Amino acid sequence: MPLRIEVDESESNVLDAIRIPLLEETIESLWDTLAPGRLKPSVARIDLSVADPRRMSELNETFRGVKGPTDVLAFPLWETEKGVFSPPGGWPELDLGDVVICLEEIARNAQRYGKSFEEELLLVLVHGVLHLFAFDHACEKDRAGMWKVQEDIIETYTKRSARARKEEE
Repeated sequence: MPLRIEVDESESNVLDAIRIPLLEETIESLWDTLAPGRLKPSVARIDLSVADPRRMSELNETFRGVKGPTDVLAFPLWETEKGVFSPPGGWPELDLGDVVICLEEIARNAQRYGKSFEEELLLVLVHGVLHLFAFDHACEKDRAGMWKVQEDIIETYTKRSARARKEEE
């Protein structure tokens, strides 16, 4: 099952820090963890957009009731009112939803937490994708589960990325 993260054409160069195909493979390999008991579609698709702080503030206030920009917003298509990932079965192609990121907020958070921009960008992308699979962090139990999967994806991606860099040398 190929997973495709479709990046807005005008923004594709800003995401060069992340190996999108490798991130796709990493997430795809964990489908059974992300969507237990759900059939894998032939293709799953995620739309990724970049918003400036002003636009991200508008989106954040409109959809979450929170003033000011945030680093990532996710708009899942298949999350039930009970917070369960419930896509239709048997669809050959499945859109999972949209992830919107704000590069200025990512850079600010990277500086705040002593990380590189690339590390924070990876965290934010993975975090947004997990929300598309109905992972949440509203309570401590959910947060612990989401953080664990998030860390697993980042660790797997980081190892694969290091291996790919070595092969390129």
